[in-house]
Order: sequence, then C-alpha cells, then structure tokens
Amino acid sequence: MLKTLLLLAYEFFIIGAFSFGGGMATIPFLFNLCDKYDWFTPSELVDMIALSEITPGPIGVNMATYVGIKTAGIIGGIVSVLSLIAPAIIFILITYKFLFKNKSKITDRIFYGLKAVVVAMFASGLWSVAKQTLFVLTPNFKINVFESVLFLIMCAVTFLYKKIHPTLLIFISGVCGAIMHFITR
Repeated sequence: MLKTLLLLAYEFFIIGAFSFGGGMATIPFLFNLCDKYDWFTPSELVDMIALSEITPGPIGVNMATYVGIKTAGIIGGIVSVLSLIAPAIIFILITYKFLFKNKSKITDRIFYGLKAVVVAMFASGLWSVAKQTLFVLTPNFKINVFESVLFLIMCAVTFLYKKIHPTLLIFISGVCGAIMHFITR
C-alpha cells in the first residue's frame, strides 16, 4: 500500500509539474499511465474525462481524485490531488519571488514559450480522446465515424447559432448517446 501511495505521489507530481494549461493538458500523461500501470484502462479514462467535465471543480483534480481513490482508496485520492497541485504552488511561489518582482524581457519570453506548450498539450489531449472515442471499436459497440463527426458539427452549429446553454447541450448529447448505445446493441 505504501509503495502504491508513493508511486501515485510521484506520478501525479510529475503530471502537475509538466501539464501546463490546466486539466485537459493532463490527458496525455494519463493515457501514458494507462500503458505504464494497470490502475485504469483507456476506456475508463475516457469515462473519467466525461465525468470530470460535468462535475464541479478542476478537471485535473477530479481525474487525480478518481485515479487515487480507484488505486488506493480515500488516502490515494488525497495523495494524488496534493501531489498534482504541489508543483503549481511551488511554481507560483518561485515565479512571484523571482520573476514578477524583477519583470524583464526574459520573463515575457518564458511565458510566450509556455503558450506554445499549452497549445501542444491541448492538441495532444484532444487527439488522444478522439482516438479512443471515435476510432476504437469494442466487440459490443459499433461506431460510425461519419455519424460522430456529423453529430459534433450539429452540436457546434446549434451551440453557436441557437445560443443553447452548454449544460442543456451536454444533457441532450448524453441522451442521444444513450439512445445510440441501445440502438446499436
């Protein structure tokens, strides 16, 4: 149990230290954990992302809580969350102490470079989720990529032009997904 807790602390500290840009930037790291350990499957990760999106709180913290509790119970959840947020707290303290008190062109260049990293992390996370949800077929579930992309476009157009509240759009999408699941069963 202690070994698992130390492993959770290490892995989530690394994730917290290198996932600039928020919770969605943690997704590539979490897919890497799927390959490294048997804590959760890629399918469970996709479910975890969906649940983290609709529950209150930061996505990364919700996902760390899920993995920690699934792996080592409540203590695992606490260790995972604290390990995930520790690098951010350390970074904020160091940044304030050294960079913002003596702001210079170097500081501006550092943050300009971090913007590119954030975009790359989001793109990587989006690709990982798209591969898992659109292109992976399980024995009992058939998916049509054309229908999925068409549904995505319809949701985007509806959201942009009809000004439907995002919560209602998520609810409608969930109902449509459940109906499609039972139809294709």
